[in-house]
Amino acid sequence: MAGRSSVKRRLVVGGSVLVLGTLLLNAAAFEHARALTRFSPDGPRTGRAESLSAIEKLQVLTEGVRIPKPRNRRTPLDVGLSYERHVFAGAHGLPIEAWLIPASPEHGVVVLFHGHAASKDQLLRVAKAFHEMGYAALLVDFYGSGGSGGSDTSIGFFEAVDVAAAYRYARSLSRERPVILYGVSMGAAAILKAVHDDHLDPSAIVLECPFDRLSTTAAHRFRNVGLPA
Repeated sequence: MAGRSSVKRRLVVGGSVLVLGTLLLNAAAFEHARALTRFSPDGPRTGRAESLSAIEKLQVLTEGVRIPKPRNRRTPLDVGLSYERHVFAGAHGLPIEAWLIPASPEHGVVVLFHGHAASKDQLLRVAKAFHEMGYAALLVDFYGSGGSGGSDTSIGFFEAVDVAAAYRYARSLSRERPVILYGVSMGAAAILKAVHDDHLDPSAIVLECPFDRLSTTAAHRFRNVGLPA
């Protein structure tokens, strides 16, 4: 009887540890998901893993990374280009801010979309290159970023709504000229989803570093901070 009781206690303890570990891992996953999709108002961004102290790494493991809302630090004027500010409705009805850099003569318009935790000012170099080829450029802030409304992100899911809205807005400005969609990382993934879901018909799409699925991106994030993926 004593032997059976001992085995039973071990099973109970082992099961309790397993359940507790599962709960803790799920809690960590929840915090990481929340941190990745909710921008903080201000403050420093969490540094790279190799630059963090042991205490800071433990904090990241339990609370996730801190990402302040991306802000535009430059405008097209900083690269010698004039521009117009445009606003239209995007995901969740939030105002989406875009910069239109006109070209003359204009071969068409390229609509540019940034990646996760970024803003449209990071697309200025590419926009200037398209401008030099004779294309107008419409640089778009996804909802939650830069000058657009909101303070969160869906890492490409609802951003596809912004892509569709920006495409239609650019189409209204293009006077039947070609409309090209350009996206980086999350922006590229959002373009693919928007083209599929909303049956968009751009003249061309240019994609840099699109991810295949969100689960791959999440697994990469977990490996970076030392959690099982």
